[in-house]
Amino acid sequence: MSEPVLERGGRSGLVAVRVMVTRGGRTFEQTIWKRPEELEAAGRSSGRKDSATGPDLVVSGGHALDHVPDLERELGHRHIARAAQRITDRHVLEHLLHDDVFSLLGGRDEGRLVTAETVQVAEHDGGLFPGDEEHHAGRVHVRRYAYPKGAVTIKRNHNALKIHVHRGTLDRPDALREMVKFKIRDRRYDGSPKANDSPLTDWVYHGATDTPHPHAVELSIYSRDPRRYHGDVTGDHATGEFLAEPFSLAGSEGFLPAWRQAFERAGEEPLFPGQVAPSLPGAAQHFTVGVEALLAHMGYQRIDNLPSHWNVVHYLKKVGYEVPRAEDRQALADLRESLDHVNAARAERGEPALTRAQEAWVVLLQSPAFRGKGVPPPDLDLGGKTYPLWLEDDGTARNIWMSKSIEGRKRS
Repeated sequence: MSEPVLERGGRSGLVAVRVMVTRGGRTFEQTIWKRPEELEAAGRSSGRKDSATGPDLVVSGGHALDHVPDLERELGHRHIARAAQRITDRHVLEHLLHDDVFSLLGGRDEGRLVTAETVQVAEHDGGLFPGDEEHHAGRVHVRRYAYPKGAVTIKRNHNALKIHVHRGTLDRPDALREMVKFKIRDRRYDGSPKANDSPLTDWVYHGATDTPHPHAVELSIYSRDPRRYHGDVTGDHATGEFLAEPFSLAGSEGFLPAWRQAFERAGEEPLFPGQVAPSLPGAAQHFTVGVEALLAHMGYQRIDNLPSHWNVVHYLKKVGYEVPRAEDRQALADLRESLDHVNAARAERGEPALTRAQEAWVVLLQSPAFRGKGVPPPDLDLGGKTYPLWLEDDGTARNIWMSKSIEGRKRS
């Protein structure tokens, strides 16, 4: 680690300690924000040597929560999205994360800033913790707050703000369980490969249905109850991995048995595709309401969402999203009609109607990625109707978008 370079002034009374750090085969510039008295105390203590991330900083009520680094300088990128540059850590911690999230972390006011750094991310980087993998190369500014029972990580780059919350202890990263993964992504580059050139982007946005908009963002919203991870509760980690990513078994003999197990369980509990654990009640709605007011103040006009599964469509409709493209509305209506026919046939056989979770698994089953001998079973075949979200052979995306206007929703 190189000698630190100190910068003073214009930083709300804090001092930036900048160092070059090599960790895990990566070399990056790291910034640690300290109060002047802490530096003086460290200088008087000749026997003290800081770790790579520096000493813990107690930030409850501190200026660091209100400071966003100069991302243009830190990342070397000319355009910086308003959401990434203007949503502070205080906004995230006080307005976007539900009280129950902090209860599971050990208290809202118990956080300490333990990492503040700009990282060069390699393509398909494994991530700092399980669940926070990044898929493209680029520079990202990362801040991590340690809590008694977990951590909050806030990442920023030129077009996105990403929030991870994990429960556990930092000295045992493999045992951490992700509670929240929220992302706000600026859509100004959509419709071109440039939209995908971001380490905080894990999908592709250069297809025919992806339209650039300088005043729109995409939200990605995931929450999980860390106490109810399937593999932890049952000991069946293979099924837990399938629930998290059903497409991981596409084309294999193991797919249909794993799907059938998930489908049967979904008749008794809200077990949805893509969910390694049940959602954390209230977390998604709290984030959605909070972010709408913040973004409206920043000049954004619209929030978009790319629903990954059938059940997400229903959630988004419930919170005010609409489907703007007529062909997408028709595709969803066709699926609804086919599911109604399946339920009518089940009623004639004296079987219960599909639950909402089971419907999601049936719609998933229609994907071309799974079709083959016995897939889908005749009683669950929707007649060739598929969910309108897939990758074409050339890697472009056929994305279905849902949108919600936020004009006129500024917080007073």
